[in-house]
Amino acid sequence: MPTAKTKESATKDLKTVLNEVVENPNTEIDVIFIYDLDSNMLLEHSDVKKPRGGKMVDSLFNVASDLEMGESLSEFGDIRDLPKALQSFGDETGGGDLKYATFQLSNSIVQAYFLPQEVVGTNAAICFACAQAKGLGKFVLQCEKHYEPIKTALAAMF
Repeated sequence: MPTAKTKESATKDLKTVLNEVVENPNTEIDVIFIYDLDSNMLLEHSDVKKPRGGKMVDSLFNVASDLEMGESLSEFGDIRDLPKALQSFGDETGGGDLKYATFQLSNSIVQAYFLPQEVVGTNAAICFACAQAKGLGKFVLQCEKHYEPIKTALAAMF
């Protein structure tokens, strides 16, 4: 268990990683947030606003309070049952556990990586969002590239 000082340092490191990914002008990733699926709470998120992602950031997060979420995330925890819903399918077919799910919305894309309780002490999801509906292939590859470094930085907090 990290001390308060190391947890503060780990939180700062995680925030830096999240913001660096979003700040990259060559990425399709406009927002990254980490969501506690058990308590329906936001654990952390990127702060950077890209021109096309600004509206998304404003609707997801209450900018007045760093970890208060906007109304658009209030029911997001309902996706917590997705891994369980696919468990028997994965077991019976040999496909394994659900690693991530990609949600193609009419005007945006969200990719959620499901973390088991062992990683952060709760069921959580690392979520990447793109404020446009095009570029799915590139977006998925970029999410895959940045998932492990974010997971590692997140685990250091717990």
